[in-house]
Amino acid sequence: MINETFLNHLKPVELEFIQAFIYKLTSDKITLDTTNSENIESTVSRCPHCGSFHFVKNGFNKKHRQKYLCRDCGKIFSDTTNTIFSHTRSHYHTWTTFIACELNQMTLEQEVVATGKSKTTCFHMRHKLYAAIGAHIRNTLLKGIVKMDSTFTGINLKGMKANNMPRISKVRGKSKTDANHKHKRGINSHKVCIVTAVDEWDTMLLEIAGNGAESTEKYQKYIERFDEDCTIVSDGKQAILEFASNNQFQKDTIRPKPNQKNYASQNGNSLGEVNQLHQEFKQMIKHYHGVSIRHLQHYKMDPVKRTPEKTTDVGKTGFCITESFSFGKLFSWKDGITMGKNYFTDEQVRELEKNPYVISVTTKSVNYSEDFKELFLKDYNAGMTPINIFKKYGFDPYILGKERRKSFIKRIKMESQRLDGFKDMRKENSGRSKTKDMTPDEIIERLQHQNHVLRQENDFLKRVRSINRRQLSKMQKNKP
Repeated sequence: MINETFLNHLKPVELEFIQAFIYKLTSDKITLDTTNSENIESTVSRCPHCGSFHFVKNGFNKKHRQKYLCRDCGKIFSDTTNTIFSHTRSHYHTWTTFIACELNQMTLEQEVVATGKSKTTCFHMRHKLYAAIGAHIRNTLLKGIVKMDSTFTGINLKGMKANNMPRISKVRGKSKTDANHKHKRGINSHKVCIVTAVDEWDTMLLEIAGNGAESTEKYQKYIERFDEDCTIVSDGKQAILEFASNNQFQKDTIRPKPNQKNYASQNGNSLGEVNQLHQEFKQMIKHYHGVSIRHLQHYKMDPVKRTPEKTTDVGKTGFCITESFSFGKLFSWKDGITMGKNYFTDEQVRELEKNPYVISVTTKSVNYSEDFKELFLKDYNAGMTPINIFKKYGFDPYILGKERRKSFIKRIKMESQRLDGFKDMRKENSGRSKTKDMTPDEIIERLQHQNHVLRQENDFLKRVRSINRRQLSKMQKNKP
């Protein structure tokens, strides 16, 4: 029973947790029997594997949950596929308790006591949560003013047996040395380079780029995460400057001067947010007494999930990760992370409806006109990038999201191979399939259509080969 004496012995963090949990119980009416499927969307908007909107119902599983079959990739899925509820037996109230523990940086032993699960289960739940956060962040582009820098940490082989290690175990301590493997000074191959970037909307890039010093190639790995109109703020390192120049980004360099107290560029930009992220990252490693290199990719999401709410442009991104991880809200799964899902806001729906190339739009999907699909395929085969094509016809590609753009490209390529082209055949194909022999005229029409599509693809491949040959010749000429 909770009384005044009990509450007086609690820590401030524990009091905050109880207050938030009671609020959650009274607002959402969660019971011990609440299932995971009841706390996510009851309807499925698209295939979680390929992003296609063409799927049908396909019976039920052992727990009588609806299954679906994708008509494009042929895979079977349910409403929990590719979410953190996939292949888990932990109930909803267990997950809310676990996330509250993670927000307070509790150890696995403390989470075992709080959730009643085993240490192994809590470990897997932690990495499922980090993987979901990482999946969402990787689908969000860095836009506007982007501040970039790198940090380094030692290679940690914690948990690996000596006979499986890629090198001989080192003797720790400054006074102790190993004749075969001496400690190296400075930034070397025994250090891991972590590329870091933060934009003005608090979207973050925190990725392991490889061993050793930073280079242009390490930054180039993540070029898809950057918008075309970025302004790169850096401290003048050559690798970052070359990366910005190679991709036609604007540069805002911080030039250090003698007796300078505040390091900022001429436009007033600094690397304070990036340095703060580096500090939190290293504090996290110290808190866990070192993190193994094989798990470091997931543990990098630890500082991200605790980022305070700032001026994130929810209207552009469609989703604010810090809103979902606000401790006071205790994370609602209906608004939370499901890998790959990104719903439109009411304002975005109204904006999309104004476009003449849109037939209909919901919070989950957009139905494009046949004219737009034909124009898109023509420009795409001519070599234009998908982002520029969407901008050309009045769409905001960042509202649509990366996954929707990828699934749209895949879908129109498949539709272009059909005899009926981009015509929506879902109404005509409903019910039992019909068997009908094609007439000679229909066969000729289909072959002509396929020939036309193949000719377009062949022209596109020729242009790609020509560009590759020119690039190879330039590289060979530039070699010393």
